[in-house]
Amino acid sequence: MCEHCHQIITLDSAFCNKCGSKLDPIVVSSIDGKFCPSCGASLSEGDVFCTACGAKVN
Repeated sequence: MCEHCHQIITLDSAFCNKCGSKLDPIVVSSIDGKFCPSCGASLSEGDVFCTACGAKVN
């Protein structure tokens, strides 16, 4: 998610497609190996929704 305008972005984006801000590289890691199927963000145990993009997760 863009820190400036909160646009949902893909993990490989270098710039926000809404406001054009340069994006910091996203480092994806997860202790238990669970990731959001929508955006790839790390999930914590018991998450029902992704905290990065809001997608419902199983």
